Parts: sequence; C-alpha cells; structure tokens
Amino acid sequence: MYSERQQRILVAWIKYNFIPTKSLNYRLDLDDIKLYFEKDPNGFPLTAEAFIEAMKAAGFRTWLEDSDYCKFNISKKSPAFL
Repeated sequence: MYSERQQRILVAWIKYNFIPTKSLNYRLDLDDIKLYFEKDPNGFPLTAEAFIEAMKAAGFRTWLEDSDYCKFNISKKSPAFL
C-alpha cells in the first residue's frame, strides 16, 4: 500500500487544500477530486480506497463510498479549486 510518510503527506495536503462544508459537493466525484492531488508536484498516484480513507482521516464525510461517483463535503471555495 502506501508508506506512513505518504499517508501523512496526503492527509496534510487534503486538510490544507479542501474546506469541509455541511453539505456534499455533488459537482465533483472521487476521480475529479483525486486528480487535484495526483497532479500536485508533491502528489503521487492513488487508489480510490486510499483516497477515501485519507479523506475520512482528514474529517470529511462521504456519500456513495462504494462507487466511482463517491462524493465528499468539500467547499467549492477550497484552495485546491482556485
């Protein structure tokens, strides 16, 4: 899987770049959001399962977790989207 260091990098990146909201963001799904990290200079390829677990570890909620259309409670005003 991923090293402890990679997991720390991913969770820290999520906390820095995504702002949690009360409602789910239905505009972006798992693959869309995961690409923001993978394209970052410090990013690396991820499995869907690893990204979902990191999002939960960072305090985000999920919906449709077992599908390719998994959604998260991420603000559209998050730094990653600017």
